[in-house]
Amino acid sequence: MDQTANIINPDSNMPISTGRPSNTLSTSKPPEQARSFPSSGFTALEADRLVEEEELPDYQAHRFYPVHLGEDGAISNDYWTLFVLTGPDGEHVVLVFEAAQMSLRDMKLVFQPEGFDERLVRGAITELLQALDFLHTHAEAVHTDAKEMTSPVPRKLTATRTIYLSRLMRPKEGPMLLSDFGEARIGPGPHGGDIMPLEYRAPETLLYIGWGYPVDIWSVGLTAWDLLEPKKLFTARDEDGDLYDAAHLAQLIAALGPPPPEFLAKNAERRADFWDEHGNWLGLAPIPHSRTMEALETRLGNKSGFLRFIRRALSWMPEKRATAKELLKDPWLTGEEV
Repeated sequence: MDQTANIINPDSNMPISTGRPSNTLSTSKPPEQARSFPSSGFTALEADRLVEEEELPDYQAHRFYPVHLGEDGAISNDYWTLFVLTGPDGEHVVLVFEAAQMSLRDMKLVFQPEGFDERLVRGAITELLQALDFLHTHAEAVHTDAKEMTSPVPRKLTATRTIYLSRLMRPKEGPMLLSDFGEARIGPGPHGGDIMPLEYRAPETLLYIGWGYPVDIWSVGLTAWDLLEPKKLFTARDEDGDLYDAAHLAQLIAALGPPPPEFLAKNAERRADFWDEHGNWLGLAPIPHSRTMEALETRLGNKSGFLRFIRRALSWMPEKRATAKELLKDPWLTGEEV
């Protein structure tokens, strides 16, 4: 559990799961009684194996509450509960959701590796944007296990904490849930610090400038792309498979064109690492000119509406990205494109 205040998720490619919606932060139902969980019968993972939050590039153990299944907490029977736990490294804000099902990312990996049907993608992105519009407009936040009693999940035991593996649940029909609020920030920003998985990082995070709600819109664009297409738009890797910021920026240039001068002027010191004073690319990584959106989009007969939608979400300048409310009216999303 992350120590950061929780509510939009720049830490991810917008995890969405199937499940029932929640519309309350509090509940009148009494908390459940503490349960007795099994202390054996599970697989103990290797001590040197990185799992779950340890796989994050900027993982710091003190930011995660050392939870132990079965310890007392203000867990209710309702869909969404918020409370605070105090651990050895301070207070941790906790959001508890109803157990979700398989994420769309996992569903695609297992069932549709070549990409979902366009209609499903439209529906999923619509529900995601509705959730983000609520968070940005009303909550003023930047987003960044059912079977444990009889079948304990594998876990990693260390001297200071236990890390439990997540459990996949079979998908069922139902509305989408926006989840994984561990890196969320309260307020419109600007906020600072590294966020988002490497290949999903928005340009402002790569240039080390303050970020806010528009990073979520960037994530929406990449989520829509990933759900529809078999290959990622950005990998942040060069042709040899090496992962680094220059390779990521080179891919952004190939897909979006060169950054405008006003974007580079936001951090002249960081700009100088990759561009000269006139905005010319220094060539720290080759620009993969073949990685245009038009070339990488391979599934749609008429791709113009989809690519217009993506370009409204993916722009160098954060302030020029459409808002969640504006994207909800986009012709591609509403099915009204000509």
